[in-house]
Amino acid sequence: MTPKVLVKYLLRIKEPLNKLEAVKVLKEVKICLDGAGVEYWLDQGSLLGAIRDKDFIPWDTDIDIGAMYSGFNKIVQKISEFQRRGFLVRISDFKIHLRKNDVSVNIVLYRISREEAWLCWQMDGLKYTYLIMSLVNVLSHGHLYKNKFSLERIIYLAAPYFLRIFFRRILYRIWESLGGKYLILRTPKTYYERLDTVLFHNMEISVPSPIEGYLAYKYGRNWREVNRNWNFRRQDGSVRGISVFGLDRLGNIDYHI
Repeated sequence: MTPKVLVKYLLRIKEPLNKLEAVKVLKEVKICLDGAGVEYWLDQGSLLGAIRDKDFIPWDTDIDIGAMYSGFNKIVQKISEFQRRGFLVRISDFKIHLRKNDVSVNIVLYRISREEAWLCWQMDGLKYTYLIMSLVNVLSHGHLYKNKFSLERIIYLAAPYFLRIFFRRILYRIWESLGGKYLILRTPKTYYERLDTVLFHNMEISVPSPIEGYLAYKYGRNWREVNRNWNFRRQDGSVRGISVFGLDRLGNIDYHI
């Protein structure tokens, strides 16, 4: 990762995708996920662009992929391969974030509850509060980074168990007091039980099914109409409110939703 790309990542500077680089990065991610033997699909804006525009949405800033949390361990086994390919990897409770050549990829992880698939979407409050949650995630998942010299692994192993619990709780409360919150997203699980495939930039890639029903659920009946002012937080049909968390012990969250 070049210094310029690293600065953009740390400052959360988001720019529209470079399509040529985005296609290359998506192909590499697909190779790794296929090798992991995990089911995954295009999701969010990437899915909408693939179906409606047959391309990435011109102003989209990242690539979105969905997967079930049940496949988390399989994906984690591929972290070393992602890093060998030059990806920056960040692990959190609901997302695995990848970045290479100024292209961000979010693999969001859905849990199943009765007839729904759900996840929580991190919404940071004040500027740079995401750095607090980055440290919280390191204290939870630092052991998953296979490179023994990685900063995440060193921080995780350097802190005794009780300190990891203590600081995770304190940092989370600070993040929350600065406006951080999680949006709850709920979707009928049937959309993910029998995935379809589409051809996207000469790649066969899975999508929820039936796809038109899924897009209508997320974006409304007029999903085929371009709406540059669409607001995820207010208009996404799967958003069900704000979660309230109680952190019980290291690496586990007691979800009250």
